[in-house]
Parts: sequence; C-alpha cells; structure tokens
Amino acid sequence: MSEYDMTTSEGRRDFVGDNWDLLAYFAYEGYLEHGRGVVLIEGDENHLEDVRYIPLDALRGELLEIARLRQRVKDYNPDQEIICTFIIGAGAFASAHIRPANLAQAPMLVYSKYGCDMLTLEGRNQFVRDTWEALAPYAYEGYLQHGRGVVVIRGEEDGPQDPRYTPLDMIGPDTPPELAQYVMEYDPDQEFVCMFVLGDVAAFARYILDDPAQAPAILHSVLQHGGKTQ
Repeated sequence: MSEYDMTTSEGRRDFVGDNWDLLAYFAYEGYLEHGRGVVLIEGDENHLEDVRYIPLDALRGELLEIARLRQRVKDYNPDQEIICTFIIGAGAFASAHIRPANLAQAPMLVYSKYGCDMLTLEGRNQFVRDTWEALAPYAYEGYLQHGRGVVVIRGEEDGPQDPRYTPLDMIGPDTPPELAQYVMEYDPDQEFVCMFVLGDVAAFARYILDDPAQAPAILHSVLQHGGKTQ
C-alpha cells in the first residue's frame, strides 16, 4: 500500500476511490452486524496498517474528540454512504463522510451484488428487494437524465457488475419486443425496469412496491435533499 500517502488528503482520497467496493462492502456488512459505525483505517505515508469497523457505541477516547464524529455516525445513511476515519502516524486523525457520485455504487448495492444467485428468479427478485432503496433512486436519476430506459446488470452468478442505466434508444435492435414494451409503458415515478444479463441468461421484469413512500421518485427526492431512506 506504499502508493497511498495517508498523511495527505489526496492519498486518502485515492485510497478510498481505488478500494471503494471493498470499503463499501466492509462498511455495509459492519452496519448489518453491529449497527451504525465508522470504517477505521490506520496508516502513514509508507503503508496501511489496519482496517476495522467500529460501531457507534464502541467509539472511545480520542475518536470522540474528532469534531462531530458521533453526530455524523448518527446522521449518515448507511445504504448510500460510509464514514471513514483515518488514524495517521502518531495520533493524527482525519474523517470523511463519503457518498459516491454514482448511485450505482451505493454500499447497499455493492454489498448485495455479491453472493446472490442471480441465475434464478428467486435470487434476482431477492436482489431487487434487498437493494430497492438504492436501486430505485438510481433508476429514477437515469430517467431524469436520459429519459425512459432499463437498469442493466451484467455479470456472473457470484459477482455482477455495477448497474448501468441504458436509455430506450440505446437498447439496440435485438431488444425483445416485450422488454421494449415494458420500457415504453412503465411509470418512472412508481416503478422501474431491470434486465439481468448473466452468462447465457437474460431476464427482465418491471418492479414496483405497494408502499407509496418507496416509490423511485420519492426515494430520489429524499436523497437529493440529504435525507435518509430508512
């Protein structure tokens, strides 16, 4: 890890950017197991020493002296964000509240895309249910920026790629007629269309929840105003 100088903001930023999937997965797993907390990263200008998840109720000593850290942990949205706290060298601290610019890289999505058997209908439906509060606002943002389209998830059984939003006019001439019909007819405020391309399997469906508060437009608005989806 000698390429990351943790004593500089640039080095810390590069470390988080280059290792986002690992950190997001680790942070969300820690949240599910222990509740709200921070990813604690220890290192210096030469190397990375340790990465740990510290739950809110375990924050002690010097960590509590970091400005507003406890309040940040209480306020952040674990589905969409992580809090990284760096211990740098001899007792210096830095903390960052990080939300990826691309909603497709939300911690909830990063965590859930690994380990799901998406080759089965049950696995795909479970993935959408588990990641609804991240996937739905991502689909709505794609609609606002590009018009009607489909959320495409490519990959293999044990590790699909990040979702990609594909507008209707870019889906291609070989699009199944039923998929094109779904995209033309769905209500972007209330639902979205998702297509899984996994090995030789291609499957698609329209997804909607009965709870109006979970509509894509509502969840997207909540995130844009800095609120929590849970």
